[in-house]
Amino acid sequence: MHANTMMTLQIGLRSGHLRIAVFDGSAAHAVARQAGSDGVGGRGLLPVDAVSAAEGSTALDTGKVVWSALGRSGSS
Repeated sequence: MHANTMMTLQIGLRSGHLRIAVFDGSAAHAVARQAGSDGVGGRGLLPVDAVSAAEGSTALDTGKVVWSALGRSGSS
């Protein structure tokens, strides 16, 4: 809905965390925004922020990647 382009989902297990990344063709930086009263949009990054140890958006030549790192329970 946000990018209006094809998207690619990448999930990987790293030392101590699970990394989830979404690549799209939009150059617009992903930012959290206030949800509107119409109930449509504005909530996508709020749950990501609530459960992530770290998250971000990185510009690419072909668009951007929005990523999140989720901590692993019981990791040492």
